[in-house]
Amino acid sequence: GEKASFDCVYSSSTPVALRWLKDGADIPSSSSYSVQPNGSLVIPATVPGDEGTYTCAVTEQSTGEVAETSATLQFAVFLDSFASNPESQSVTEGSHLLLFCVHAGSLPPASVTWLHDGSPVLPSSRVLVQSSQLTHLQGAPQASSTLAIASVLKADQGQYRCRATNALIPDTALSTEAHVTVEVTPESPTITLHPQPSLVAPGQTLVMSCGASGEPPPTFTWRRQGSEVTSSDHALISQGEGMSTLTIVGVGEGDAGNYTCVASNSEGSEESSGAELLVAFIDTVFVLSPVDLVALEGAEEVRLDCLPPPSLPPALPGWTKGFVPIPPGDEEGSRVQVLGNGSLVIKGVERGDEG
Repeated sequence: GEKASFDCVYSSSTPVALRWLKDGADIPSSSSYSVQPNGSLVIPATVPGDEGTYTCAVTEQSTGEVAETSATLQFAVFLDSFASNPESQSVTEGSHLLLFCVHAGSLPPASVTWLHDGSPVLPSSRVLVQSSQLTHLQGAPQASSTLAIASVLKADQGQYRCRATNALIPDTALSTEAHVTVEVTPESPTITLHPQPSLVAPGQTLVMSCGASGEPPPTFTWRRQGSEVTSSDHALISQGEGMSTLTIVGVGEGDAGNYTCVASNSEGSEESSGAELLVAFIDTVFVLSPVDLVALEGAEEVRLDCLPPPSLPPALPGWTKGFVPIPPGDEEGSRVQVLGNGSLVIKGVERGDEG
């Protein structure tokens, strides 16, 4: 259906006669063929039967000497199948994997790529892809491809297939899938990520994470104070391969304690180190409240003692006079100082210190 043209360029100092032949026979004049003034042969719309060898023959009229040049017209072909499909197999981790496929035929020759779980396989230091063409006396050339993977990893497990494409025909051929299983040496779990201690305000959300390796991949359980934590709307447990998270929504005092995670598989189990969850709080009653004092003006020093209520984290004591905050003033020589234990010390009492 596409247009085809053949150029015929010649040089002669005397008149010549030009004619075109197909498969050795003169091409008759018709609307299917057109010889251009420059000698080119044009087929406006190719049809079955136009395939063959086209020859441009130039004859010197004075001597009868003939010069010829030929070219072949072929139609693009693309078969949507494979002559040989990759085969499923089981390999041991660390060994080699070899997969092979042959496309049924394509002209121009097909380009063959490999897919692993639907994604293209990219060559690397471990991965080698080799392709070649198989030509035959009859039929379109066949493209073969070999995928070789050295030092096989567990990640190499999955579905493999070949994909063939043609540069002229917008079609794609897919081989059948080959399932590759990688056999891994069993291994008891090893904790790779331990949960971390936390200090959380009441009502907040806390997320603890725990990771472990092992073969087969371990499952996880969480414990608080040695008792298993079950998943609920309040404590959500999620698991992925090699990882688990514990999410506590709306942390309360009853959630405080020591948390661990346990990774288990058929080969054994391992428990993480403990992570202490502390829930922030503060009591409303001071351990020691300041008492009224009467002091002489000019007194060398007066002291008002105050111990803040129990709290976590420890409360920071602060003083006010007439609702105005008193700066710590703990620099050496300051007349008014707030000590680390919460006491207020006034040196050289003045009348303005009343309040």
